[in-house]
Amino acid sequence: MSNILIGTFFIMEIIGGFLLGVFGFTCAIFADKYDPMQFVGLGFMLIGLAMVIAFTSLFKRLVNGVL
Repeated sequence: MSNILIGTFFIMEIIGGFLLGVFGFTCAIFADKYDPMQFVGLGFMLIGLAMVIAFTSLFKRLVNGVL
């Protein structure tokens, strides 16, 4: 039962990281030239990518029974 709850949490974090990356991309793409919002968008994209990578690896370990 706890594996189902933990797996659901990991899936939600993966989706959240993906959405954070999409939000960062829209911030960066719609910002004016040389606007600091481009760097904010880039930061959101990098954080979202890190979340997706981290929680995907944790989810794979959960599925394989290591976690």
